[in-house]
Amino acid sequence: MPMTAQKSKRRFGLPFSGYQSSVPPHLAVADKATSDGPSSARRSKNMLFNPLEGKFYRRAGTLVVNSSGFGAGVGLGGLVAFPDAWQVIALRSPNSMDSTLAGTDNNYPVHCALWTATEVNYGDQGFVHFYSMNNNGGSPFGDTILGQEFSTTTNYPITEDGGVPYSRAWPYLLTTIDEMGRFHSTRARAQAAPGSRRMLDIGDRLFVGNFNGTPWNWNKDFNDTNTDTGDVLRVLHTGHPAPLGMPDIAAGTVSTVGPWHDKDVFYISVAYRYTDGSVSMPIIPRDPNDDIDFDPGSTNQTGFGKVQIDSAGTTRYEWITWSEIPIGPPGVVGRYLLRTPKNAAGTGQDPSIKDLRITAYLDNNTVTTYNDPNGNDLALLADPLLVRLDHIMQPPSRYMGTCDGRVTCGYTKIHPVAIYVCPEVNASDGDAVIDDEIYSYSLTGGTLTFSKTTGGATTTRTITNIGSISIQRLVDKINNTTAGNGGKWWACVAPGADATALCDDIGTAADNDNLFSVTGATNFSGDGNGIVRAWCSGWPAPIFWSSVYRANYPVAKRRIFFTMGDPGMPTSAADSWAAGNFRDAPNSYGDYMGGAPLPNGSVECFTDGIMVLQNRRTGISGEDTDYRLYELNASRGCVSTNSITSFNGVVGYLTIDGYVVTDGREEVIISSDVWNSSTQTGEWAYEIAQSSKTSKADISLIHGFAAKAMGGKLYCAYRLSSSYTGGPGHLVIYDFSGSSQFSGLRGALRPDGAPWGWSTPLVTVSGGWGTMGEVSTSGGIKRYVAISQSLTTGLVYQIEVGSNDNSDGVGFPGTAFTSELWTARDLAETLKQKAAQEMLLLYKKNGTGLTLKCYRDALGTTQSGATITLPTTSTDNFKKKRLPLEQKIRALSDSLEFRFTDDGSGTDAPQIYGFDLDLVIADSYR
Repeated sequence: MPMTAQKSKRRFGLPFSGYQSSVPPHLAVADKATSDGPSSARRSKNMLFNPLEGKFYRRAGTLVVNSSGFGAGVGLGGLVAFPDAWQVIALRSPNSMDSTLAGTDNNYPVHCALWTATEVNYGDQGFVHFYSMNNNGGSPFGDTILGQEFSTTTNYPITEDGGVPYSRAWPYLLTTIDEMGRFHSTRARAQAAPGSRRMLDIGDRLFVGNFNGTPWNWNKDFNDTNTDTGDVLRVLHTGHPAPLGMPDIAAGTVSTVGPWHDKDVFYISVAYRYTDGSVSMPIIPRDPNDDIDFDPGSTNQTGFGKVQIDSAGTTRYEWITWSEIPIGPPGVVGRYLLRTPKNAAGTGQDPSIKDLRITAYLDNNTVTTYNDPNGNDLALLADPLLVRLDHIMQPPSRYMGTCDGRVTCGYTKIHPVAIYVCPEVNASDGDAVIDDEIYSYSLTGGTLTFSKTTGGATTTRTITNIGSISIQRLVDKINNTTAGNGGKWWACVAPGADATALCDDIGTAADNDNLFSVTGATNFSGDGNGIVRAWCSGWPAPIFWSSVYRANYPVAKRRIFFTMGDPGMPTSAADSWAAGNFRDAPNSYGDYMGGAPLPNGSVECFTDGIMVLQNRRTGISGEDTDYRLYELNASRGCVSTNSITSFNGVVGYLTIDGYVVTDGREEVIISSDVWNSSTQTGEWAYEIAQSSKTSKADISLIHGFAAKAMGGKLYCAYRLSSSYTGGPGHLVIYDFSGSSQFSGLRGALRPDGAPWGWSTPLVTVSGGWGTMGEVSTSGGIKRYVAISQSLTTGLVYQIEVGSNDNSDGVGFPGTAFTSELWTARDLAETLKQKAAQEMLLLYKKNGTGLTLKCYRDALGTTQSGATITLPTTSTDNFKKKRLPLEQKIRALSDSLEFRFTDDGSGTDAPQIYGFDLDLVIADSYR
């Protein structure tokens, strides 16, 4: 009996809804592009998806922007072996663009990346690199490592009158090996940002957390060469040390009605105000003790800042004169003069040393004297927001972020600085007088030595047997010195440091085991070689805690600090850290992985759970004390630090169940098309397993998954298999531009609440993908990816440019890449045999190179019939093409699927909207 059949029509796309690899191709719906497993050659690739038009189209190429690997001995190849990029940002620097290269606007941003070496195998190395567009003095523009213009001779003059250094930095410490530096060598530059995972660009400074070092910030200025002296690069520790030095007080003009009286007793202090509105820790006055009873000579001043006007009688004065008011570091715009209320000498009761109130504000950082008529205590201003004694320096941290106008840092250690010291040189850092003499200190064997070189002659002063006293008493001893051999020096306890800790761990006078010894050569070739140089009150030198002392403090792996931000205080004041402004997650949440901001609060990710840091008090008080960590998901955490990104009022992160977005109230998985956690199938099978393993083991290996929201799309880079040891080899893109006009989950999902579709995997021929970022330049928006290529040389590529991969934009055109689109394997909802008859295709390709193949076997491995070459559509927006299929394709088969391939030729990317397929379904089974 002859077989009968029925005609049917199948639609593939028109419109497409995206790419799907989380189910086998025979289970995928016909409006999806598909792939077999990771080891299969039958995979869609290099086709982007436009959800608004429902089409797939070939991706653009890549342009290498540092093909030399930053230059031998200068960039990544010479600085760090096995570099890994953690972050790429747009950096706006005062001189990062030359006006001759970019019209009249010389302040376009440039790309900037944070790189480290893998800690577990290659030591703690990390640094900041950026792209300089300058061409000063014939120096080629290009990749620049922060501090590479530093040297021991041109930046740290080794002789008096050596000129004002055009690069200044407070020394930092690599805490894992106790090595000090300030960019003065290639090695020191490679160790400037150890253990960092995030940096923050805030205002005119870039902040780096330095988990295994000293947190610092850079003023984003630099010089192109070590002979260019037009700019001053400044790097300071993050946080506000107290002013160094105590003013002198003298009685003013005698007046019978003056508000100042003989025998008035009070304490004085000074605090700095900075450009961002934040205020420093004030000088902490001290009562006299065996180590401090400093009298500058103008009045009866005892202890450190305890003043008695006079003891002669009952004379009154119109004012008192403050002199030697400390000049602050760069960024100081004003200074508060502080004092306590007065008590009369001999009454048996001194004023409270902590009751410091504002008596005057000097709106400059230059004058050093002030006539104070404010002798009436009722005129003093008590402001606990401005005058605070609970400052700390920013804790060293892996991660930095923001939350409601506050800066956050997490996964922290104890700060490595115990004491700050400086010579009594009260001048700004731009004053040449600070280089007329050389001041330095060294510390070893319980002896602290101060040196001063003048006229070629060096004198020293020593403080011996410090090991049996606390660091506060050591500070007292330093502040008690007077001018003479070694010079007069000032000191303060670093904010947050334990002032009661002994200088030696067991109190041995001749040792200083709790403090970092600076010993060795006695030259000025760089910090850590026997001396540490200090310039003035604005450029002090740190005395660091040793590894012996720091070992007493465990790593706070679940702790998040945030800056002061109470109502009335400045926002985004990244130097304002307070001792009590931290929150700890429960142990069950695992280790901190980083966070990202929401419109209200922030999402904070841990390896075993997700929390939100929010102020939920009625009316949202805005007060620091009302911020708490609240549970969002206590059973599923984040598996990749670089997966965390924020966009459209939501935060996204990778979990074992896929990619999640949240508005802080509920979570939605948007990656079901590319990863099925229940069957463990899809694009991310290898990546999620590896990322979960390394994150929970708390080890830092070459990281895989990286996500970044750019231009209404979420870019997700990942490793497909163990063969991608150098980092992500694939990239998929979630295009949410159709809802980007909204905020919150509504801005990340389709109007019906379902996720948007995904692109096919994008595969480069240039080495892979990695950490991404975008920059708005004079030539428009440019997107970059920083990758570790072949595990030896870090490279940066511009993506979505041109039509070839790995072009250098000059002479090398790069390599054309192929793109493929595989349809679902169509069973026509029946196990009966079927036969394709004719295709009506909607597509566009202004050029040749686009072909079509058909597969009729159940596995989609054997091509049926000849390859169909699709004709050019010329410049048409699209073309409707009727394709009668040849006999081999029209024969009965178990299934049907189609493969579009573009060979990469031409600059016009193919666009495939879909097709209608006429087929015949047999009445009987095979």
